[in-house]
Order: sequence, then structure tokens, then C-alpha cells
Amino acid sequence: MEKTAEAANNGRKQTALYKASGFWIRVGGAAIDFLLIMFASLILFWIITSLFDINFPANRKTGIALWFDLDYWLDIFLASDPALLTWLTIFLATMTIYFLSFQLLWSRTPGMQVTKSKIIDEYGESLSINKAARRTAGYWLNFATLGLGFLWVGFDIEHRGLHDWVARTYVVQE
Repeated sequence: MEKTAEAANNGRKQTALYKASGFWIRVGGAAIDFLLIMFASLILFWIITSLFDINFPANRKTGIALWFDLDYWLDIFLASDPALLTWLTIFLATMTIYFLSFQLLWSRTPGMQVTKSKIIDEYGESLSINKAARRTAGYWLNFATLGLGFLWVGFDIEHRGLHDWVARTYVVQE
């Protein structure tokens, strides 16, 4: 991907070459980020539920079978179970803080660090507060479209998802 960017400091045009991170590289980085977010949210959930004595309803299945009992999870979701709503709130808050802070401070998440990717704006610069906030809000739009905004990365010529289009950013290889 060749991008022509106008330098912000002196107004002259400069050409920079960037290689866009492909779909599977981004999936690998996202999987690492998801595991880290899940781990952090489960620890916070355990602390909060221990402090406030919030528990999931009893289920006749135990162990690993409980995690795959879709009827159980659908029932407690439809019943607006406080434990599930607490975990969802913690998970979404953790995710938002995670992405916003890492994108703002380092223009990459730990998953992107492992896959040697970084986020740049249309001028090849690191993200501003505004762009990091818009990109993080773009993740919420991706969830609202049931993940189609993420899948778009695989079909877009520049490998940009909905969150990248919203924030005018690119994920590139170093």
C-alpha cells in the first residue's frame, strides 16, 4: 500500500511506503488481545463477585460441560441475571480501557506488538486522542454489526475494518 501524506509541519508532500497487516495477522493479534482482556476481566469479576456475593444460578451440569450448555447461558441472559450482567459490564469496560489506552500510548496493543503491527493515521503518524477514541468507538460499531466490521478487513483492498474507516487509520507491518 502506498500512501501519499502531507507533512503536518511544513506542508510539503512526502511518500511513505507501508505494508498493510493482512487479515490473518490481525486475527492472530486480536486473539492475543482477547485472551488478555478475558483474563483481566475474569480476575476483576472474581474480585467484585467475592466482595458483593454475586453468584450465577445453580446448574445441574458442572465443569467443562457447563461452559457449553447454551440453554443455561441463554436462560440467564434472558433473565438478566446480575452475575452475567456484571461480567458483561466488566468485560466491555476492560475492553474499552484496554484498547483506548494502548492505542493512545503506543499506537498498538500487545497483540499487535507480537504480530509486529502498528496503527497509523492517514499521515503515517501515531494516533491522537481523537483518533484513538474514534477507533475504540468503532469497535462498538463492529459489535453492533455482529462482527461484520471486523470481517471486512479480509475483503478490503487496504485491509481496513469499520473501526479503521471511522478513525481514518491503517494497521501496518513494521
